[in-house]
Amino acid sequence: MVAVDLDRDAKGVYLMEQYRQAKITHRQLEEALDLGFHATEQLLKQRGMGQDVEIEDFEAGRELFEEIADEETAADSFQGRDMCLSSLLKRGSSLDGVDHDASVEVDEH
Repeated sequence: MVAVDLDRDAKGVYLMEQYRQAKITHRQLEEALDLGFHATEQLLKQRGMGQDVEIEDFEAGRELFEEIADEETAADSFQGRDMCLSSLLKRGSSLDGVDHDASVEVDEH
Protein backbone atom coordinates (compact mmCIF):
# COMPACT_ATOMS: atom_id res chain seq x y z
CA MET A 1 0.00 0.00 0.00
CA VAL A 2 1.29 3.46 -0.95
CA ALA A 3 1.46 6.01 1.85
CA VAL A 4 -0.55 9.12 1.10
CA ASP A 5 0.03 12.47 2.78
CA LEU A 6 -3.34 14.14 2.31
CA ASP A 7 -2.30 17.32 4.12
CA ARG A 8 0.70 17.79 1.81
CA ASP A 9 -1.33 16.94 -1.30
CA ALA A 10 -4.14 19.32 -0.30
CA LYS A 11 -1.60 22.07 0.42
CA GLY A 12 -0.03 21.54 -3.01
CA VAL A 13 -3.37 21.69 -4.81
CA TYR A 14 -4.34 24.84 -2.88
CA LEU A 15 -1.00 26.55 -3.60
CA MET A 16 -1.11 25.69 -7.31
CA GLU A 17 -4.60 27.15 -7.52
CA GLN A 18 -3.36 30.31 -5.83
CA TYR A 19 -0.57 30.47 -8.42
CA ARG A 20 -2.99 29.86 -11.30
CA GLN A 21 -5.10 32.78 -10.08
CA ALA A 22 -1.94 34.96 -9.87
CA LYS A 23 -2.35 35.38 -6.12
CA ILE A 24 1.18 34.12 -5.49
CA THR A 25 4.32 34.20 -7.61
CA HIS A 26 6.26 31.27 -8.99
CA ARG A 27 8.94 31.98 -6.40
CA GLN A 28 6.41 31.96 -3.56
CA LEU A 29 5.05 28.66 -4.84
CA GLU A 30 8.57 27.20 -4.93
CA GLU A 31 9.23 28.25 -1.35
CA ALA A 32 5.86 27.04 -0.04
CA LEU A 33 6.33 23.64 -1.70
CA ASP A 34 10.01 23.55 -0.67
CA LEU A 35 11.03 22.87 -4.28
CA GLY A 36 13.46 24.46 -6.72
CA PHE A 37 12.43 26.29 -9.88
CA HIS A 38 12.66 23.30 -12.22
CA ALA A 39 10.90 20.88 -9.85
CA THR A 40 8.09 23.39 -9.38
CA GLU A 41 7.82 23.92 -13.12
CA GLN A 42 7.71 20.17 -13.70
CA LEU A 43 4.92 19.82 -11.13
CA LEU A 44 2.97 22.64 -12.79
CA LYS A 45 3.41 21.04 -16.23
CA GLN A 46 2.10 17.73 -14.85
CA ARG A 47 -1.03 19.64 -13.82
CA GLY A 48 -1.28 21.43 -17.20
CA MET A 49 -0.18 24.76 -15.75
CA GLY A 50 3.39 25.05 -17.05
CA GLN A 51 4.84 28.10 -18.73
CA ASP A 52 5.39 26.52 -22.13
CA VAL A 53 6.04 29.08 -24.83
CA GLU A 54 5.86 28.26 -28.52
CA ILE A 55 9.19 28.81 -30.29
CA GLU A 56 7.59 31.31 -32.70
CA ASP A 57 6.32 33.44 -29.79
CA PHE A 58 9.70 33.25 -28.07
CA GLU A 59 11.55 34.34 -31.23
CA ALA A 60 9.09 37.20 -31.85
CA GLY A 61 9.56 38.41 -28.28
CA ARG A 62 13.33 38.21 -28.57
CA GLU A 63 13.32 40.15 -31.85
CA LEU A 64 11.12 42.86 -30.32
CA PHE A 65 13.38 43.09 -27.28
CA GLU A 66 16.48 43.42 -29.48
CA GLU A 67 14.79 46.08 -31.61
CA ILE A 68 13.84 48.13 -28.55
CA ALA A 69 17.29 47.71 -27.02
CA ASP A 70 18.92 48.87 -30.28
CA GLU A 71 16.63 51.93 -30.44
CA GLU A 72 17.32 52.84 -26.83
CA THR A 73 21.08 52.49 -27.33
CA ALA A 74 20.87 54.81 -30.33
CA ALA A 75 18.62 57.18 -28.42
CA ASP A 76 21.05 57.38 -25.51
CA SER A 77 23.88 58.36 -27.83
CA PHE A 78 21.88 61.03 -29.70
CA GLN A 79 19.01 62.57 -27.77
CA GLY A 80 18.84 60.89 -24.40
CA ARG A 81 15.59 60.01 -22.70
CA ASP A 82 13.27 61.95 -25.03
CA MET A 83 14.20 59.66 -27.93
CA CYS A 84 13.54 56.58 -25.73
CA LEU A 85 10.08 57.91 -24.97
CA SER A 86 9.40 58.48 -28.65
CA SER A 87 10.32 54.85 -29.41
CA LEU A 88 7.63 53.77 -26.94
CA LEU A 89 5.10 56.09 -28.54
CA LYS A 90 5.88 54.69 -32.01
CA ARG A 91 4.76 51.28 -30.72
CA GLY A 92 1.30 52.58 -29.84
CA SER A 93 2.04 53.01 -26.14
CA SER A 94 0.69 55.91 -24.18
CA LEU A 95 2.41 57.57 -21.25
CA ASP A 96 0.04 57.98 -18.32
CA GLY A 97 2.64 59.57 -16.14
CA VAL A 98 6.08 60.88 -16.92
CA ASP A 99 8.55 61.95 -14.29
CA HIS A 100 11.82 62.61 -16.08
CA ASP A 101 13.69 62.45 -12.77
CA ALA A 102 12.32 59.09 -11.63
CA SER A 103 10.51 56.74 -14.00
CA VAL A 104 8.04 56.23 -16.79
CA GLU A 105 4.77 54.32 -16.58
CA VAL A 106 3.74 52.66 -19.85
CA ASP A 107 0.30 51.34 -20.78
CA GLU A 108 0.18 49.09 -23.84
CA HIS A 109 -2.95 49.53 -25.99
